[in-house]
Amino acid sequence: MFLSQIPGFQEELAAASRDNSESRDFAFLDLPTRICGVEVCLMTLRQYIRLHLLRNPFICGGQVLARDIAQILWILSPYYIEPFAFGLSPARARSRRSLATRRRRQIVGGFSEIEFSKAKSEISDFVDRMLEDAPGGNNSGTIPVTSSTAVIIEFIAEAYGWPQETIGADGLPVPRGGILDLPLPAIYQHIRRIILLKNPTAAIVDRKTDSIKRKYTQHFLKGQK
Repeated sequence: MFLSQIPGFQEELAAASRDNSESRDFAFLDLPTRICGVEVCLMTLRQYIRLHLLRNPFICGGQVLARDIAQILWILSPYYIEPFAFGLSPARARSRRSLATRRRRQIVGGFSEIEFSKAKSEISDFVDRMLEDAPGGNNSGTIPVTSSTAVIIEFIAEAYGWPQETIGADGLPVPRGGILDLPLPAIYQHIRRIILLKNPTAAIVDRKTDSIKRKYTQHFLKGQK
């Protein structure tokens, strides 16, 4: 018996493929989504780096506390303001920090009304979706000598000539002005495309459909015992 002959396999595989296609297209629309009713953007490379440096457990692992949920919801918010910027006068810098604090309170101030376990689950699912098409890690056993961010930026910049970021007249990055501000799902699709252009026979992992194939293969093998 082939996998395709196992009842339910074709239907589940087709549903996963449709879901993959829709989520990958959505990554290029630059539209916000919601987590527990809170509006958030698709995670960009810049936001991922910021959360990683802050050791947010949704990115780095570890115990999740209420403040971690508030932190990631604020950083992913389309209304997020970077509290620190270069080249501002002391008065403008203070005003910016004050505005960032007020806006953060407005967005995540009602977090106590959100069920903790529900928020934790929805954020975990969101992060999984953002990283679903991520390429595999370093399997060579060597110690990395550069940031993985540098590798991503170089890989895409070399292929497309895109800048790392574009700085506006206010000294701040222009939204979607460079690789750092592209949604992660879009970045990973560009990487896949570049890999296939360089090597059309390269093996590309599809975590969702591959997991379905593994599940039905295990089911089939158990039935042979």
